[in-house]
Amino acid sequence: MAVKTDNRRLSLEEKFRAFASLQFNGVLLMTPSDFLRSLVDDQKPVKMLVTNDSEFIQNLMKKASRKKYEPHFFSNLQNDGIITFSEYLFLLHILTSLNISNNGCFSESS
Repeated sequence: MAVKTDNRRLSLEEKFRAFASLQFNGVLLMTPSDFLRSLVDDQKPVKMLVTNDSEFIQNLMKKASRKKYEPHFFSNLQNDGIITFSEYLFLLHILTSLNISNNGCFSESS
């Protein structure tokens, strides 16, 4: 019987490692889909692709670059593009900062 991991109890680094689906030259990378999946507690990681092919990574970035002017840029990226661990931390910081500031906007003042 497989033991289900509680994703809420993972450190940020553990969560990044659990959901990163690419490994390039020993460096773990996430796709935008991996990032979105890591935000939802009941999601399971996908199988990792290990590659040393720089052309493969460049192709992902080219595809992402072509989509940058679309209205739903991030959700349309899916598996095109890569996110490093430092970018993952940055995106999480932005999301939590926005959440905190939005909560302040809607709170009742006494």
